[in-house]
Amino acid sequence: MRYYYCFYLFFIPIIYVCNCEEICNITFSVMENTAIDKLQWNLNDLIHNRTLSFEYLQFSLSNPSDYFEIESTKILKFRLTVLDREKICKKNLFNDECSLQLQIFTQTSFIIIFKMIILDENDWKPLFNQDYIHLNIRENLPINYRVQLPIAHDYDSIQYNIDHYEFTNNTEEMEKIFLLEKSHDELRLQLLKNLNCELQNNYQLYIIAIDKGGLKSNVLHVNITVRDLNEYQPRFNQRFYHKGIPENVPITNSFSSPILQINATDDDCYDKTILYSILNTDIPNDIFPFEIDKYTGVIRVTHPLDYETISTYRFRVKASNLDEITSSMVPIIIDVLDINDNQPSIQMNILNEYKLYENNDNFMINIDENIRLGQVIGTIFIRDVDSTVINHLLSLKILSCLPLTKSCPIELDSGMENNTLSSTTYVIRTSRLLDIELGDEKFIIIFEARDYGDPSLSSQRHLIVNINDENDCAPKFTQLNYQFRLSNSSPIWSFIGQVKADDDDYSSNFRLIQYQFLEHDYQDIIKIDLNNGSLFLAKQLSTDMKFNITVRATDVHNHSLYDQANIEILFFDETTCLPMFRQTIYVFNTTEHQIIPYEIGQVNVDNCLLSSIPISYHLIQEDSLSPFPFFVDIHTGIIKVIHELDREIKSFYKFHINSFHSKNSTINSNRNTNKCS
Repeated sequence: MRYYYCFYLFFIPIIYVCNCEEICNITFSVMENTAIDKLQWNLNDLIHNRTLSFEYLQFSLSNPSDYFEIESTKILKFRLTVLDREKICKKNLFNDECSLQLQIFTQTSFIIIFKMIILDENDWKPLFNQDYIHLNIRENLPINYRVQLPIAHDYDSIQYNIDHYEFTNNTEEMEKIFLLEKSHDELRLQLLKNLNCELQNNYQLYIIAIDKGGLKSNVLHVNITVRDLNEYQPRFNQRFYHKGIPENVPITNSFSSPILQINATDDDCYDKTILYSILNTDIPNDIFPFEIDKYTGVIRVTHPLDYETISTYRFRVKASNLDEITSSMVPIIIDVLDINDNQPSIQMNILNEYKLYENNDNFMINIDENIRLGQVIGTIFIRDVDSTVINHLLSLKILSCLPLTKSCPIELDSGMENNTLSSTTYVIRTSRLLDIELGDEKFIIIFEARDYGDPSLSSQRHLIVNINDENDCAPKFTQLNYQFRLSNSSPIWSFIGQVKADDDDYSSNFRLIQYQFLEHDYQDIIKIDLNNGSLFLAKQLSTDMKFNITVRATDVHNHSLYDQANIEILFFDETTCLPMFRQTIYVFNTTEHQIIPYEIGQVNVDNCLLSSIPISYHLIQEDSLSPFPFFVDIHTGIIKVIHELDREIKSFYKFHINSFHSKNSTINSNRNTNKCS
């Protein structure tokens, strides 16, 4: 492949054409904004110096182009409506040359390398991206100190870009202070003398950029604030502040009155804002009772004051500027004036053997029911933290003792009063014997302590006394004699009956009872459940028999506590047995003048016959002259009052009831006693 040197055609546009054979390089330059109709070329004319064999070449672009197209296979035309160098080369403006290049093919192997260089015109003014900036420049900076400024942009080529910057509002005084310095692609503001905030704290500069073609930019307005160096400390208007306030001063809110006003001034030219703060090194901040308004210096109370806790507060207030570079401090003394605002406090000291639980209001203790009379269980100490000048006398009493139906088991003994005027110690003693089975279960005692200030104040505290049960009650059988009947034909493990003993101890743990026979002769025939006293047949009998057995109910936790009862067990022949009332005597109580009829009780018999054979009950009336006021239900044995009773006429009735069944005649009779009260 052969290349040849290019030759140049000088016209507008300027075209450089190389003598070529297989590859032809064509380069030309054109001014931007050239008319579009001048931007088209006959490619055959451009290479007319080639041999005549190429006179009728047909041309095409190697790749589609946004800027060029070929018409009629030989005319190269510029496609856009305007030739704008800055728009076409906007991504490569800092590289001064702006050009477009493309490859053109022919039907042969001949190739044209086409390059169009776009020459610049001064058609862009310099431009600042913003019209206004604000600068803070500290006073007393060294001479020749430089401050960076934003630059203006000019999209023209180097031939026409920015030449220099200048002030539009320049004065002789300003020339002595500021100088614009252009260096490469930067713009700086140079300080020619020290700035002094106290002499002048603001400057207004108006800057323009001028390009090499004389075009001027928009105006950049620079607002300069001279920042104060803060050379002066704040000054307080007093050497110290001293104030007395009562301890019941209202707690602060946005409307509360200040207790103290702190004032300070600053001689600096610009930073005249004073910030106030409290310096406190002795008391934690979360309980320190004062706060100061950061901007006004007003001191208010934020926590309740207590003369008895702290009577004088000493701290310092710091005044500083916004930048907190300089500051001053002043001592503050606040005296708290005492008032009678504290209730007497009640402190209980209970012996460890009785103590159970304590909080701010309640104290709970446990004492045994067999505690001795006059036993000391603790002390009570009352104290008033108000000063003795305000309050010098205290008293303590039992305000109430619940339940009111019981006498209080606790009394106070003031024999241990100490010598301090505002405090007294009392001994807590038991005042009587206790029995939880008689209702001494729990007592709530309220103590009241009172001072004699103006006004008089009091406080209360609760002592909850729980009485512990002692295992001091022996079991008691519900009956001294039990009688049971069972057919001699009953199978083994048939239920005979049940004996029952009760333990009156308050605690369920102390009411556990164990049952046992004292005689061992019948244990192979009769068995007793150790826990509930149920009797069972252990061996079948063939004849009528009668057993008399002594049973003992023993406290499980204390075997010395027990009771005994007699059991009579009759084994009968079903063919000859008689029913038997469950009690030999029934006693019923009622009241006079009730609405009749009404029930007063029921009698029952144990029927040894089959349940299908009914039992009937009949009342035997001894006095047949007057209307008898009672009636018994023939089937159930329920006794009812059918005539109104009057205790003043008669207060006691005795009568009998017979029971029958259809297999026999009268079986048994029972005396029924009815008392009217």
